[in-house]
Amino acid sequence: MRSPNQHGDPSPRRVLRHVVTVAIAILCTLTAAVTTASTTSFAKAASYEVTASGPDTTANSDVSAADPTATTDPEDALPERGLSTRGGPISRAEVISRAKYWYDNRGKIDYDMGGQYGDPDSADHTYRTDCSGFVSMALHLTDSRNTVTLPEVGTEIPRTEMQPGDYTGILGPGTENAAGHVRLFEKWADRSAGTYWAYDFGETPVAHQIYQLSTDERRGTVDWTAYRYDNIF
Repeated sequence: MRSPNQHGDPSPRRVLRHVVTVAIAILCTLTAAVTTASTTSFAKAASYEVTASGPDTTANSDVSAADPTATTDPEDALPERGLSTRGGPISRAEVISRAKYWYDNRGKIDYDMGGQYGDPDSADHTYRTDCSGFVSMALHLTDSRNTVTLPEVGTEIPRTEMQPGDYTGILGPGTENAAGHVRLFEKWADRSAGTYWAYDFGETPVAHQIYQLSTDERRGTVDWTAYRYDNIF
């Protein structure tokens, strides 16, 4: 006669082992479910917190909206102020910006060796409304120089090495009164061809156009030269 185990009936030990295995499986399943739920809740909470307390982008929007350069008419726009002082160091970019100020207001400025017009910083600080007064204004000099004295504030350079903010013309001794001329170099149009952009106030109105080295004619015995302002950077 066979025992119950020999007929396939489970023994108490097998039953216990099966129960323990099932319990462990259930416990693992519950643990995984709880972990997943906790992670999802934490992610949602973190996302909400970032959204609620993130950087306020409206402040930057307000600053942009208040920027006067965004709505100012180009003809009335002024160069940024406070970058240089009269007779002090000045960047090439500011020199060009100051020259552009008179060019933008050319309809209000007549060529007149006895006239005066304000610079971008203050209407109370004026410069003579002729070629050398214009260059003096662009360089932010303490006063209006003339074609004889402008070389005193710069160093002579080859005309082929001019950079933005340099000045070129009939300069130095022998250019008194209307014998001399000067213009402000802006950039090369074609260096290989010797053509360049410049601001020029030899007559009404202030001009901004392309000139050519080879066609800049001497006056009397004085030829064209170029200078770099000693305080430019």
